[in-house]
Amino acid sequence: RTRTPNVPSQAFDALLRQAGVIRVENVHQLFDVAQLTLHQPMPAGDRVAVVGNSDALGSLSASAAESWGLRVTHGPVSLLPQASAGEFAHALDAAFSDPDVDSVVAAFIPPLVTPDEEVSHAVRDVVAKHDKPCVATFLGMRGVDGGMRYTADDGQERSVPSYSMPEDGIRALRSVTTYAQWRAKDRGVPVAPVGIDRARAAALLDGWLEA
Repeated sequence: RTRTPNVPSQAFDALLRQAGVIRVENVHQLFDVAQLTLHQPMPAGDRVAVVGNSDALGSLSASAAESWGLRVTHGPVSLLPQASAGEFAHALDAAFSDPDVDSVVAAFIPPLVTPDEEVSHAVRDVVAKHDKPCVATFLGMRGVDGGMRYTADDGQERSVPSYSMPEDGIRALRSVTTYAQWRAKDRGVPVAPVGIDRARAAALLDGWLEA
């Protein structure tokens, strides 16, 4: 994060917001946001569903979403620890199909009887059927990343982003939701200031760059 000299902090922040810049605090958050923007569709709004297999993890995810300004409109849905991959898929499909949901948070701990790969593949297959973003957390599961890639209906290669903790994914989701809202706004009429000598400005820049 840098700031142009002699530009007031509030004006600088306003400039970045108007330009649609996604602000982050560190490189860790940068990659959290990047994997979501690259591999998932933009959310249509701030309404979130939370689905998992732990009451504590679901409550934690819902609280994190609300603290970041997102609205939990579905769940948190907590399955039993012994739930099968099919039950995971059914609960996720219901969340994605809810018209009052714009994005989904999937937060799971290792089930007692269901293999890790079956869970991750079930999540991937459900996400692939819908045009809504999903952020996932698989606490303690192994080999998840390699099995989360899929091809969307538009032919684009995508992947379900997986985060070490639900708070990381939800923070990234909030940043991307704000960015999606910026993209959906009317940009207004471009300003064309009178009296600007563009040719002279370009010549000055060229001279400085050459030097």
